[in-house]
Amino acid sequence: MLKTLLLAAIAFPILSVCAFAGAYEDQIADIREIKQRITAAWQTPNTDLDGTVARLLSAEKGWWAEYTLEHPGIYHHGGAFGPPLTLARAYASPQSAHHASREVLASIEAGLRYLQTMVYPGCKRVGNWWSWDIGMPIKILPMLFLLEGTMNPELYDAYVKTVTYLLRCEDEIQAQGAWQPPAQPFVGKTDTNALWVAHRCLQLAVLLENPAMAGKWSDRSFGEMGEPGDGFLQADYSYKFHGAIPMWAYGRSFLQDYAEMVKTYEGTYLGPNGAQLGRYAAMTGHFVDGFLYRGRICPALIGREISRGPETYRSSCGFAAADALAGSSHPQASHFVALAAREAGYLGWTPPQPAIEPAPPSTGVFAYPDSDFLQVTRADWALGIKMHSARNKGYESINQENLQGWFFSHGSMFYFLDGDEWRNCWPTIDWTRLPGTTAAVERKEQNESPFVGLVPVSGDTAFAAEELRAGGFQARKLWLVDGGVILCAGADIAGPGRVETTIINLPLPLDAEAVVDGQSLPNEAFETDAVASWIWAKNVGYVFLEPTRLHLLRETRQSDWHSIRGDHVGGKGSVETQAYFTAVIPHTADMPAYAYAFCPRRASSEMAEAAQAVRSSYALDINPHGARVEYPAGNAFAFWEPGVLQNVETDRSCLLVMQGEDIHVADPAWRDGPFTLKVHGRALEPVICQRGRSVMVKSAKP
Repeated sequence: MLKTLLLAAIAFPILSVCAFAGAYEDQIADIREIKQRITAAWQTPNTDLDGTVARLLSAEKGWWAEYTLEHPGIYHHGGAFGPPLTLARAYASPQSAHHASREVLASIEAGLRYLQTMVYPGCKRVGNWWSWDIGMPIKILPMLFLLEGTMNPELYDAYVKTVTYLLRCEDEIQAQGAWQPPAQPFVGKTDTNALWVAHRCLQLAVLLENPAMAGKWSDRSFGEMGEPGDGFLQADYSYKFHGAIPMWAYGRSFLQDYAEMVKTYEGTYLGPNGAQLGRYAAMTGHFVDGFLYRGRICPALIGREISRGPETYRSSCGFAAADALAGSSHPQASHFVALAAREAGYLGWTPPQPAIEPAPPSTGVFAYPDSDFLQVTRADWALGIKMHSARNKGYESINQENLQGWFFSHGSMFYFLDGDEWRNCWPTIDWTRLPGTTAAVERKEQNESPFVGLVPVSGDTAFAAEELRAGGFQARKLWLVDGGVILCAGADIAGPGRVETTIINLPLPLDAEAVVDGQSLPNEAFETDAVASWIWAKNVGYVFLEPTRLHLLRETRQSDWHSIRGDHVGGKGSVETQAYFTAVIPHTADMPAYAYAFCPRRASSEMAEAAQAVRSSYALDINPHGARVEYPAGNAFAFWEPGVLQNVETDRSCLLVMQGEDIHVADPAWRDGPFTLKVHGRALEPVICQRGRSVMVKSAKP
């Protein structure tokens, strides 16, 4: 017995050591597999890779000579490290004409030695923190993967130390010099910024083949996909950043970077767990189906990136996310294969698996109460309605970007038919007249009212309303989505200075047709007042429930990108010229309201009949206290305050849609506790609407 115990005592630690050694070997094997995946992904050349390399090599003083300590390019998105990364991709790619080129490698090393004088452990940080903590590591790390074992060892090690310094994670690996990082990672970083840093720390751990460090940063990276409602990702799967700013730009970046992680680490000990993968799939579904239309996003959700180029609303994030999930262990991976094929088609790419039938276009009404946003998507058009409440900021403008986006959330209505309606218009558009908005153009304050409500009823029907109140300006706006018609109305509109509701502010060539009440407008610049029953332009009709006084304008506007962004984003750039057709309702004391129907995919020859159909199908009773919209399938009510409208009484401001025996209710002010509804004098069960969500109550007809 004693002998047995002694043998067991000896054997147990041996077995433990063996098990540990086996686990370590498995982890190292996973890490080396991951290194191959990362390298292979960056080896794939884009179409103009070799041409770009030729241009870089032909630079008279070297591609690096333009970068100095005062040059903003080195500090904006790691700009100086874009050229050596491009060269490294060509050098490492067997498909490139510059594969294994000594000339390319010599150019990389010469440039990196030059840049090392400005970027090194302990160097002075100049400019925006993002470029140092995120922008440069994003470019340097893939370059190190591509050039491992081929670049000058001393120079290579110097850049490993540099990226370690930039990421501030020296404490987790063996000391690599006598420098001390200024702080630990994640100081002041949240959400997408935190993901970017954590993922780069994970990549560094893989590069160094450090399993323990990799495990920690994998947990941190994939852990950024937390429970909806706990951070940037709202409970309704919309996305907020920089406080209470609903915007898509950072959500897009999150989707793309997380997609890269899923593709890179899935199937290894560093991959996501099932819950994280499931939440990411849900986020992808909402973004691709609820926010995107043929690879495009409502401009009002882009944030400050609207000022960065002509097509910032167009993105491949839907494809990246769906493609990553298509190759994952998610139980609905086959669905994402079809979704990736569809998104690839929208981008003009060859589907990754052409044999797979692309998923059909998404259609429906998508409501996001956490972000005051409603999207209507049909097979051949989409419309985004952006509002804002005291809970959410109206727009984002930091780092001298999006300098004129004040009214993006004043009920803006951006639509897509062909997808290019808003291309390259941002330097020249009249920012005081964004389509759909109601604004006092001299008042640019944040909305003080909490009243924004969304009531999705079905895939074809929804009701929304917004109250605007700021600096002496006030307006109450509502929208009824009824299939292919969106009824838009407003009341109690007043304020200082020029107050307008913009019906149309559309980039439209002067020689393109625009029609008012059957009469084509002149194909030249003009400005006039008119009374109209309907307007048509570019396959969209606008039908007024009553003849309405309008201010009409056709003009050519000229400006440059400097008008909406600072020099660090690209300076003035080229001067843009764009023709516009504009129609606005001037609000005066005798004109405090409006009502019209937005009718997409209509020919001008159909508008007279469409106008008649709208006026016979919809009835509107709107005043400063409330509004009722009668439509073919039911009635919608906006109670700006407690009261009675027709046969409905409420003790709280609310939105309500009655369709058949179903009553859909939302509390736009997000108050706690129940409230009471009476229909035909009969009290219904107490209604509780949490966080502005709509609820449905059954009502037997009297």
